[in-house]
This record gives sequence, structure tokens and C-alpha cells, in this order.
Amino acid sequence: CHTEHSNECYECGALILKESGWISVKDRLPKNDDEVLVSTRLKNIGIGWWDSYWRSDLSVKEITHWMPMPAPPEEER
Repeated sequence: CHTEHSNECYECGALILKESGWISVKDRLPKNDDEVLVSTRLKNIGIGWWDSYWRSDLSVKEITHWMPMPAPPEEER
């Protein structure tokens, strides 16, 4: 983004995150022991759990966003 458009870029990025289903850890945390997808500041994605603290194979101090796990694919017949 160009400096003169930085506010617009921030708003656009916030909209993309909202529409994608990612939830900021600053806005809300998942229910205890729910398995969720997590994303870090470096945009790494993995699986995590919240239980008064994050548990994940990723760097838990870097987790910025989470989203519910998608439904598994339906079996083809």
C-alpha cells in the first residue's frame, strides 16, 4: 500500500479478515478446548486450542487470529 492510502489499506485488510472468518484474539477467544485454526503474525497457519492459554505447534506468543475448524468434506457416493 502507498503511504497516502494506508488508512484505506487498513480498512480493506480488516474487511478481508472479517469476511474470511478469521477472528482477532483481541476481539474474542474460542471456547475452552475447541480445536480451531490459528494464524500468527508471520501468517503461518496451524491448529490450536484455547484453555486459558494457547496450545499449538506454532509459536503461541505469535498467534493473532483464529477461526472455527471447517466442516469435514462429505463422502462422495
